[in-house]
Amino acid sequence: MFRDRETETRSFTRTTGLFPGDTALSVRDAYDVIMSHLPAPTVEKVPLMRSLGLVIAEDVTADIDLPPWDRSAMDGYAVRSSDLLKPAELKVVDVIPAGKVSKRTVQPGEAIKIMTGAPVPDGADAVVQVEKTKASGDVVMIRDTVAPGTNISKRGTDCKAGDVLVKKGSVVRSQEVGIMASVGCHMPRVFRRPTVAVLTTGDELVEVDKKPAEGQIRNSNAYSLAAQIASVGVPYAYLGIVPDVRETLAAKLDQAMGAANVVILTGGVSAGEYDLVEEVMKSKGIEIIFDRVAIKPGRPMVFAKSPDKLLFGLPGNPVSTFVTFELFLRPALGRLMGNMLLDRPVVDAELSINFGKPQARDQYCPARLTWVRDHYIVAPIESHGSADLRALSLANSLLVIPTGDGPYLAGKTVKVLALDEDQQKG
Repeated sequence: MFRDRETETRSFTRTTGLFPGDTALSVRDAYDVIMSHLPAPTVEKVPLMRSLGLVIAEDVTADIDLPPWDRSAMDGYAVRSSDLLKPAELKVVDVIPAGKVSKRTVQPGEAIKIMTGAPVPDGADAVVQVEKTKASGDVVMIRDTVAPGTNISKRGTDCKAGDVLVKKGSVVRSQEVGIMASVGCHMPRVFRRPTVAVLTTGDELVEVDKKPAEGQIRNSNAYSLAAQIASVGVPYAYLGIVPDVRETLAAKLDQAMGAANVVILTGGVSAGEYDLVEEVMKSKGIEIIFDRVAIKPGRPMVFAKSPDKLLFGLPGNPVSTFVTFELFLRPALGRLMGNMLLDRPVVDAELSINFGKPQARDQYCPARLTWVRDHYIVAPIESHGSADLRALSLANSLLVIPTGDGPYLAGKTVKVLALDEDQQKG
């Protein structure tokens, strides 16, 4: 969100966002603190077929010219253009399939049949496509004139040896896989993905295949979190539901820290008697960097660090978990694997209805963002709070209301965090 794209976001997120006597960080400050504590991404070599979605750790250069020779761009006949100043019959003296090289030099009055991609033989300076010829035995009739260079891709026109083809920091797409293959980069150097372990806490939780008893709810957080992590392209391990018991949570936290270098917990981070996450972290000597953010939804959020692990304690309410992941963990995981492009973009949009009221925290409200003719229009979605997954499921964006702002009148230009990858103008 704070990696500037089409709009400047710092101006409307810089705020203390503090409640009286509270120590909550502003959204921007929390973001900056997290990013400042991230270790540099590590580098590894991987087989080219496994590089898709990873980030290149050094420039990839061409080891050869492409094309590596003057090659035919068509199936046809390699000729001397000077022979075709008028209609002519030429003697066919050789055939060059792709992958072969002719030892013949095209002499006056001669032609060589050639396939697409094959090296153009010496003596020829043009290729006449087969559709414009009529062959009979070892003679070909060509009626059209042809200019020198026609249908020939000259050596080095795509790139020359030493040219940078994929820059450091590029995310590998199928296109990059293809170009790296063409220059023999079979083990590219990439930034290693982080590994993530997910824990959900709470006596009230049951797994999704169980029917909740009175006072219980299904564990939606683990599944939405897993989907968000997967969308970033990061491997994760889900380690199950942890009851609100200190010893059990401590053991599970040890397991998570042994399994991954990033641990994400949901629930247990507020100030209640059974909110044990901070207490257990402290008992293990884990440093709590901050434990409150001035954001709605999602105020109770823990960011902690041990010598080689990062830990995030997200709120237990599902909408809060979703929003804090998108704002903080998505870009953090991206940076851990060298990808600076994972912050969700913020766009200007016209508000469709009167909406909002002042709060002591930045608000992120579920909304629908639509491109109409030449601008975005945003429609807030009615939500019943930070447990309302239905409202979130209808949203493709989050309307941003900075601390103290509102109410807004319909037609006002507002900031909107776009969530869907396929949101396109037009």
